[in-house]
Amino acid sequence: MERADEQSKVDTLWKDALNRASKNGKLHVSWLELEGNIPWREAVQRSNIVQLTLDGIGLTSIEQILCHLRKLTHLSLVSNCITSIQGVGCLNALTKLYLQRNMLTTLPPEIGQLAGLTRLDVANNCIASIPKEIKGLLQLRHLNLECNELSELPVEFKFLNIEELILNCNKFKLFPEPFLDLKRLRQ
Repeated sequence: MERADEQSKVDTLWKDALNRASKNGKLHVSWLELEGNIPWREAVQRSNIVQLTLDGIGLTSIEQILCHLRKLTHLSLVSNCITSIQGVGCLNALTKLYLQRNMLTTLPPEIGQLAGLTRLDVANNCIASIPKEIKGLLQLRHLNLECNELSELPVEFKFLNIEELILNCNKFKLFPEPFLDLKRLRQ
């Protein structure tokens, strides 16, 4: 009986969140123990969603929903167990992407297709390299790569207009040379 009550509470939370999303275009669900019972089909049918926050709910994969959410401008998937963000390139309207505290080991080359992205936070993952396609992020102003496994930055970094770059707690042996070419860097 307790399990049924718990599932009923989760269902009610989702229903309330989806109703709010249909009115304001924002879906926020955080820090719930959902055990994979997320009604994605209903959520993605609400194509008016522009902000999606699914923080700390145990997600391991996001590929199945991404291309259904083409109007997204803000995506937060903090503190999950996501290992890949393949498919993210179809989110053409995305301006902010938060993926801190996941299990990412790489960023896919298609990350460079997010031409309007202004903020990317992938701190506290296991990312060992940045794809050269990052040069496509011409609007990127804030990049947090803190606490990853990086030992170098791609030469293509010099094409970015980054104002704030966070690189501490990585594996750099030498000062990253592309860093010197960032003309707009303030922090």
